[in-house]
Amino acid sequence: PHFMYQAILRKSLGSSFNFKMVNDPMPIVQILRDKNKATSGFFVTFVLGIALALIPTSIIGFLLNERANALVHQQIISGMNKLSYWISNFLFDIVKVFVPILIAIIFLYVFNLSIDSAWLLLLLFPTAIVPYTYFTSFMFSNETGAQNFTIIHHFLLGGMLPIVMQVLRIIESTQKLGDGLVWVFRFLPTYNVCCGILGVSLKDRIATARSEATPESLNFKVAGGDVMFLVLEFFFYLFLLICIERGWFRCCKKGKDVHLDIELDDDVAREQKRVEDTPSDQLAVKACTLKKVYGSNLAVNNISFGLEFGDCFALLGVNGAGKTTTFKMLTNEIVPTHGQSFIVNYNVKSQFADARKQIGYCPQFDAIFNLMTVREHLEFYCKIKKIPKDLVEPLIKEQLESMDLKM
Repeated sequence: PHFMYQAILRKSLGSSFNFKMVNDPMPIVQILRDKNKATSGFFVTFVLGIALALIPTSIIGFLLNERANALVHQQIISGMNKLSYWISNFLFDIVKVFVPILIAIIFLYVFNLSIDSAWLLLLLFPTAIVPYTYFTSFMFSNETGAQNFTIIHHFLLGGMLPIVMQVLRIIESTQKLGDGLVWVFRFLPTYNVCCGILGVSLKDRIATARSEATPESLNFKVAGGDVMFLVLEFFFYLFLLICIERGWFRCCKKGKDVHLDIELDDDVAREQKRVEDTPSDQLAVKACTLKKVYGSNLAVNNISFGLEFGDCFALLGVNGAGKTTTFKMLTNEIVPTHGQSFIVNYNVKSQFADARKQIGYCPQFDAIFNLMTVREHLEFYCKIKKIPKDLVEPLIKEQLESMDLKM
């Protein structure tokens, strides 16, 4: 074709005209590199989706186990500060999550799967996933169900969905749809990590499909947005956790106010009147018209009683009478729908930090750590109660001997 065009040119314009044709094809090596980079991106995203989905299961499992066995409440009653509880858990879980993350980073570089900014996304993952897991733990009461949900939604939404979203961004007919949907699931830390890594791997493919210049890896539309969301998620889920612990969401869960009009026996009416007329500083325990409603079910109906200092007291009743619920309200494990309770003149609801110092509490169910011995339990609660070091060992020895648990 070159000689034919040259002959046509000379015939039309004269023999003095000439042209050269140079063929400079794109190096096949670069094409293969881009293809391999995209392939490795899909592989890394899939594997990371599985690995990252497993990490939060150990965190949420431990939290649900403690909550189900009333271990958390037992610690709080014994003197544990809630802030100390969450900080100690956070520091331990951060270290626990960082170990597999560092292994993943080493794995990427050892097997020559280095992807720009992957290390940054992975290093930010622990600080986002830990508070996110703490927040989601309040949605469950069953340890097994929580772990199953955690694995499934982290793998499907966090590991597989980014692959679908990035493919949509490459195909010409779905580019706008992909650009919009890619932001919908940014609330999930696993999604941000996998989407960011895959976005970096496919940035050349996406730019070529759109006839655009290849952006930097930390561009907001590549991995920069994922980095930003991972940072924001730490503060966002931390804020939600504080809201839950402060009870700021309780106003959104108001149940129906159920009334049950019954005629009080004379002795019950006298006790109610006595409690109402007696100042709380003159009673060891004062429960004034405590009421608890679950949905449309009335669990406790305006119970009132007052205990003098030195009284021995017990609640008797059939199953479902509300005995356990009453004690849960007295120990601030649940908030009453109506009424107030006082322990040595401290309001249980508003002054629980002071009220708990006045009581010891043996729960209805065994609030024990399965991996701790009897001695370790005693040492643990001595530290929570802030018993001086020089008194700890004699006290533990005395308690072990009293229960005939000599070593």
